[in-house]
Amino acid sequence: MKAIEEGTSVNEVVRDFPREHSGAASPRVAAADAGAATLSVQVLQELYVTVTRKLAEPLHVETARLVVTELSAQTVVHTGADLVLRAVDLAHAEPISLWDAHIVEAARAGGCDTLCTEDLQVGRRYGTVRVVDPFPR
Repeated sequence: MKAIEEGTSVNEVVRDFPREHSGAASPRVAAADAGAATLSVQVLQELYVTVTRKLAEPLHVETARLVVTELSAQTVVHTGADLVLRAVDLAHAEPISLWDAHIVEAARAGGCDTLCTEDLQVGRRYGTVRVVDPFPR
């Protein structure tokens, strides 16, 4: 829950990170204590693609790399074949994409009880992991 309190979701980093890096850390990332959040390699990759290719004003590669570097100071769950296979099984059993299933399985592997995402059904549980929208409307 500390990630929610600190406002350290990846989506918020994308929203708040300045277009031109001034040498200072992103306010949201700098405010987070190391280890306050757990991220998957999948999330880091999606973040990079989103900020460099999908925004109306994409970030420069060096700025996007800095965002990924700062977030990598958090706990990162690395991908292995076993995690991918669990994600395949979950995507087959539930109506979610393989990519979302990978994030759920990484949250499980990271020992998380809360998954902050805007992409899955709020309140839904996947085993011990509960989905929370970090930006409720």
